[in-house]
Amino acid sequence: RGRCEPGDKTLLDVMLPAAAAFAEAVQDGGDGRTALESSIAAARAALAGTIEIEARRGRARRHAARSVGSFDPGAASTCLGWETAGRLAGLALADGPLDTPSAVRSPQ
Repeated sequence: RGRCEPGDKTLLDVMLPAAAAFAEAVQDGGDGRTALESSIAAARAALAGTIEIEARRGRARRHAARSVGSFDPGAASTCLGWETAGRLAGLALADGPLDTPSAVRSPQ
């Protein structure tokens, strides 16, 4: 609907790699826990990657260059969704990129 693409600093930048990691783990014969672990690792890595991207879509696009240095809010909530699914499945997760006090800050 929003014509977003990977690299626009949106939730797609987390959802696509996480979903691909989940599907790949299942195709390789992994169980649900293994697939969730893979998807969470991919989501966390992708979320960290959004810090260096300038927002081109969504509400954050108004901040453009000022969005560099911050997580995309949609990407962060998508990562939290994957982490929540993992915790509900009983995974003991190590701290991720959103578990640090400096993780959340407003664009300046």
